[in-house]
Amino acid sequence: MMFKVLTPLLCLFLCTFARAAETPTLSLKGQAVLHKQADQISLIIGITNLGAEADHVLAENSKKMQNLIGELNKKGFDKSEYQTGQFSIQPTYTLPPQNPPAGWRPTINGYEVSNILKIKTDKIKEIGALIDTAHQAGASKIDHIYASLKDERAYWEEAVAKATKNAIADAKIMAEAAQVKLNRLLSISLNDTLARSPQSLTPMFLKTMASELTPIEPGDIEIKANVNVVYEIDKLE
Repeated sequence: MMFKVLTPLLCLFLCTFARAAETPTLSLKGQAVLHKQADQISLIIGITNLGAEADHVLAENSKKMQNLIGELNKKGFDKSEYQTGQFSIQPTYTLPPQNPPAGWRPTINGYEVSNILKIKTDKIKEIGALIDTAHQAGASKIDHIYASLKDERAYWEEAVAKATKNAIADAKIMAEAAQVKLNRLLSISLNDTLARSPQSLTPMFLKTMASELTPIEPGDIEIKANVNVVYEIDKLE
């Protein structure tokens, strides 16, 4: 008895499923690519000192870092735009002789102190002068210079909206060309988004660190969005 009751219901389900599976659809992807002028730069300035006595090396390193921070303040940088990090002090060792005797062991011959300053700022026009100042103050490395956007989210939303509009517009064009009618929007999904910054700006200034004011051109940031849409379609009446 149970089998007789379920059979019509099962048939109805299978028939409905078959009709749904045969529903013609139109699928496509809409894309948008924006290029926005970078309005923020981040970089790392490192100061390293070597010497025989730990106290002396530490004092020299601290002095250089304080001088650098003082220059930042003079140029109008706020404390929220920079921070110190990855401070380290470690011994250095003697190198092995050409023909080391049996039982030779390296000995401590000095100390190395390193400290870095991380900077993230919208004062792009001041970065060139800052790099030259840091070099003159004894910075041993200036790297990881990258351009970015302060409000990346706003541009991301703009790219997604534009990609969606492009997908819908393309669907209408394709439907008209194929002489079909768009019925329902069955699905819409965000495939991926990407904000691509220019490559590190470091190579741009390494050759000119000891010369005139270092030029820094942050360039554009590329924001890309992809949206997938699926429409149910039907023949024109």
